[in-house]
Parts: sequence; C-alpha cells; structure tokens
Amino acid sequence: MSSRTFSNKKIRLMISSVLALALAFSVGSLVSAETLNRQAPRVVWDKEVELPLDSIYEHGQREILAAYLRNDQITVNSISTGGVKKEKVTFPKYNISYLASFHQTRGGGYISTGGKEILKVNGQGNKDWEYTLSLENTYLKSVDQLVDGSYIVAGTTPGSLGQERDLILVKLAGNGKLIWQKTLRKATEDSVSLVKHTEDGGFILLGEATSQEGTGTVTLSKFSSTSKLEWEKSFAPAQDSQNLWNTALVQDKDGGYVISGFYNHPNPNHNIRNLTTGYILKTDVQGNLLWSHPLDSSLDRSYANDVQLAAGGGYIVTGKTNEDWHGTVSKAFVQRLNNSGMVLWTTIIERTEPINRGVIVLSSPGGYLILGDAYDRVKATKLSPQ
Repeated sequence: MSSRTFSNKKIRLMISSVLALALAFSVGSLVSAETLNRQAPRVVWDKEVELPLDSIYEHGQREILAAYLRNDQITVNSISTGGVKKEKVTFPKYNISYLASFHQTRGGGYISTGGKEILKVNGQGNKDWEYTLSLENTYLKSVDQLVDGSYIVAGTTPGSLGQERDLILVKLAGNGKLIWQKTLRKATEDSVSLVKHTEDGGFILLGEATSQEGTGTVTLSKFSSTSKLEWEKSFAPAQDSQNLWNTALVQDKDGGYVISGFYNHPNPNHNIRNLTTGYILKTDVQGNLLWSHPLDSSLDRSYANDVQLAAGGGYIVTGKTNEDWHGTVSKAFVQRLNNSGMVLWTTIIERTEPINRGVIVLSSPGGYLILGDAYDRVKATKLSPQ
C-alpha cells in the first residue's frame, strides 16, 4: 500500500546526495518507447467524487482509501471499483497539525502522521495511542506497518553536519512504544519519498538526491527484519535527469522494486525552460537497476504519479501529460507496461476541463480504477478490462 496526495509539492532546485554510489546505467538498460500491438481499453465511465483536492490516498483491497483533515477532524473514505464513495471513519486530529501520510493497519485501524506527531486509532476512530518526537522542526512524511505488526516512520529533521536536513527513521511497537529512533547523518542533503515494508519482514526507504555530477538520482536503502542496513543503491532514470521526484514504489512478485516519478532535463530548444518527463523503473531484489522507461516524448511534459502491479502481469501507470508551460492545460493518461518495461497500450482520458491528471490507479480483473483531478474537482474513471 502506498499513500498519495493531491497537494502541490514545493519543488526544490537542488536535492543533494545521501548515497555516494555510481550511476547504474552500466547495469540497467534504457527501455525504448516502442508500443506493442495491443488494443487500449476504453473509458467505461468518468464521474465526479466529492473529495477535497488535498486528500491523501492509499491502495486498498478492491478499493482506494482517501483521508483528509477538516475542522480538526480526520475523515477516511473508501472509493469502490464502481466509483462509489463511502465514509469509513471520522476521528479527532488530536495534535496533528496537518496530514502528511496515513495507513490502514491490520485489524482495521489507522495510523497517521503530520509534523512530528504519530496517531493510531482503531476501526471506530477511538485513539489507541499517540507519539510525539522531541526534535523540533521535524517533518514525518511516510508511515507503514511491518510484517511483525510494528510501525516504521520516515521523515526529515534539521541537519547536523551543515546540510539543510537529515533523514530520520522511527520504529514503534504495535502499542506505540518507541523501539528505536535513528538519524541518518550524511554530508549532503537528501529527500525522503516514502518508506514501505518488504515481504521478508524488513523495510525499504525511497529517496531523491543529486549526484556530484549534478544528475538527479533515485536512492534506495534496504533494511532487514532486525533493522540492519543491508544495502544502499543510487541510480538515475535517464542520462540527462536533473531535479527528480519519486511518486510511488511497489514490490514485484519476484522481490524486485518498481518505482514511478518524474524529472527535469535540459530543453534543446530553450535554454531556460527545462522539460519534464515521467519515468518507471525496475530493480531486482538487491536494488540493481534492471531497466528504466522514460515516458515517450509524445507525452510532452509528463508526470508518472503512480505505478502498481497489473492484474495478469506487468504494470499499470497513471499521471499527466501534454502540460503547457504555465500549467493551465494538461491531460490524464493511463499506460500498461509488460514485465520488461515495454509499452502495451496508452489511454488518454479526454475531458472538457483544461487541467487534468491521474494520481492513483487500482488494477483488478474487472478493469482499472483511476482517481485524479479535473481542474478543481476529483474524478474517478473506470477503464474496461484488457
């Protein structure tokens, strides 16, 4: 499961490296944008869903969960594969000032983070426990439940070696008691994208950095079930990637990792305005890059906002494309890749609204559910099964 948000990100001009490792283009391969001959699915329906644009999203079982904070209350809704919204629970925010991440726990409860606060409630919204970090100006960004029932939380805290921020990891027992807290002090700054449990009982930390050569890189740090660092990897999705933002990570059935995001790169026709290109990449279980698939240039100024395992194999991706320079025009797209990163089909969701994007996608034998926004409204779209 992974959390998604509609809130706009503040793009930093530089993201400094936390992992001083060589780029992996010598190991991985750049996948071409060739499209294999397979008919794209059609849009079955496209409907509005009454949700705030700044909702946080998570993949569920045959549903997408959406959480938002309003009037000192956190509300969690379910959006079914039929596009029907149903409220699951509403509970007080307590000390959480804003909602950065949430996760549905085993047993039907919810854990939420925001600022330096962590809040756990049961399925009825009653508080189980709350934990507050003592470090000021700490921002927790991502939370997940591990195989053993404990929780891992990742964020950033003021830097200690002269850089802007350090990474921070917090592990809590199922009852909210602190197991350990670690600050990852590096000589350069890095950004946390998300933290997720792995099938072997450990967890993986996904981040963004900039190499010494100025290349935007993806950073992966794998920890064992005993919280021991097993490996760190760093690689670029393209040879000309600069500023880079990861948006999603899913562990594949073979143990490897599939990651989506987007990066800036030089515009050969303009020396000021850079281009933006979405990407999907795949690593093996040890974090070695197997392939990288930048979206086709026909999807000009593209963002890959989510990637998930597709029913029947391969991967399903959603995002936005054909954005103009001022951000006033864009289209939502859905794309299916095979296990090697080759494009099987691409569907552009055509709407009358000028600004569109897909943010989260759910794959099932009955088709594909995409949640995104159309100008100032949240839209749910159903594609036919392929």
